Amino acid sequence: MPISSEDRIKLFNQYSILHEIQPNAGWGVLAEIVRSGYEEEYYRIEQTVFDPLTVESCREVNDILSMHDSLQRDYFGNADQMPNDLKFDGFDGNNEARQLSYFRFMRDADGKWTHIAMSNERDLNSHFPVLDTYRRMLNAWQQLGSPTNPTQDQIDQVLAERVHPENR
Repeated sequence: MPISSEDRIKLFNQYSILHEIQPNAGWGVLAEIVRSGYEEEYYRIEQTVFDPLTVESCREVNDILSMHDSLQRDYFGNADQMPNDLKFDGFDGNNEARQLSYFRFMRDADGKWTHIAMSNERDLNSHFPVLDTYRRMLNAWQQLGSPTNPTQDQIDQVLAERVHPENR
């Protein structure tokens, strides 16, 4: 990835400022790479920028969270009494990292979805792939009309999708 001299100056200034603010975060190394023009090391700059998460993927994450919001509605304020299968598992940090980072952004930086009960409040990482399960659950929930106050029968229908069809 070639970087023009003008862009290198801009990046150097930005990384230098970030290094002053966060001296242990690695910004100084990036500043030196762009200042010195070490093209072999430019990949490190690219690692600081993620591929975009599409509008469709963002909507899917929000739909999944909206579904969990509806499924948990009867337990708001009583999360300790909520059955574990109603708690949100998060997303897998290894296989669903973009969804996980978007969820963390919405929850931590934007203050959305903070009321959803988690099975693991510590890091929001399920530590196992869950997106396929959520998609099956979401499909069932949408076929029911995406109810905001689902009946127990509707909740049971959605939760039944947590079990893979080959294991039923």
